Amino acid sequence: MKNKFLSLLALTACLIGSTACRKQPSTPSETSSLTQGDPQIREVYNAYKANGGTLSYDEWLKSIKGEKGDVGPTGPKGDKGDKGSDGQPGKGIKSIVKTSSDDNVDTYTITYSDDSTSTFTVTNGKDGSQGVQGKPGADGHSPVITINEDGYWVVDGVATTVKAKGENGQDGKGIKSIVKTSSDDNVDTYTITYSDNTTSTFTVTNGKDGQQGSQGIQGKPGNDGHTPVITIGDNGNWFIDGEDTGKLALGVKGEDGKKGDKGDSGKGIVSITKKANTTGNVDTYIITFTDGSTSEFDVTNGVDGHSPVISI
Repeated sequence: MKNKFLSLLALTACLIGSTACRKQPSTPSETSSLTQGDPQIREVYNAYKANGGTLSYDEWLKSIKGEKGDVGPTGPKGDKGDKGSDGQPGKGIKSIVKTSSDDNVDTYTITYSDDSTSTFTVTNGKDGSQGVQGKPGADGHSPVITINEDGYWVVDGVATTVKAKGENGQDGKGIKSIVKTSSDDNVDTYTITYSDNTTSTFTVTNGKDGQQGSQGIQGKPGNDGHTPVITIGDNGNWFIDGEDTGKLALGVKGEDGKKGDKGDSGKGIVSITKKANTTGNVDTYIITFTDGSTSEFDVTNGVDGHSPVISI
C-alpha cells in the first residue's frame, strides 16, 4: 500500500511538471504555479480516492497564489496589435473511473478531453493469516524532486531533460486548497477549492481494524515493493518502467499570443519529502515551496499486502 502511494506520488510530480511546461501567467490576474493549467492532477486524486484509496491529505496545496507585487508605473498606451491565432488545444484527462472487477483485479478506464479512452488494471493484495512479528523490512524510497538552476526537473539528484517551465499555453484552472470538511463513521469527505473559486468533493473510505488472529510461525521478510521509473522517451511519450504509454508528455505548441503585463509572483513546489519520525502506520510528509515556506500532511498506511502493478 505504501509503495502504491509512492507510485502515484511520483506520477503526480511528473504531471505537475508537464502542466508547468504548458502554462505561464500572461495577465496580472493569473498565478504562476506548477499545478496551474491542467486538470489532470485533480482528476487523478479524485478518481483514486473516490474508489477506496486509503491515503489521507489534510491539505495538499494550501495555496498556489503568491503574494501580490507592487504596482508599477503606468506606461503610455500602445497601438492595438492584431489578434493572434488560437493555439491547438492540448489533450487532458476528463475522468478516471473503475469500470470492472475480477477477483482482486480492478480495471479503470481513463477518458480524455477528446473523448478517447484507455484502460489500466490494479491488482489488490489478499489478506494473509496473522503471524508473529517479523523483522522490519527495507525502507522504501521516496524520490526527492527539485528544479535546478537551468530550469529542469531533478529527480534524486539526477537532472532530467524536461523543463519545469515552458511555452505559454491556454489558461487553466489550478488548486488553491484541499481540506477535510466532514467525517461519517470511517468515511471522510474532502473539498477541493480551485483558482476560480469553484469547488468539488471526494471521499476517502478508511479501513476498519480487523480481529486479532492466532499467533503463527515467524514469516520470511517480504520483498521490497516496486516504485515505477517514469521517463520521457525520444519520441516525446511518457514511459513507465521502460514501456511506451503512447501518451505525449508535452502538448502541441500553439502560436505565440500577445504579450501581457507582468503578473504577480507565484508559489510552486520545490520538493516533497517524508519526515523521519514515522508513528505506527502514519507517515508525515513535508512540502517545500519556492518561497521557502513549508506545510505538512499525513498518510495513514493500511496493513501490508501486495504492491499493485499499474499499467496503461
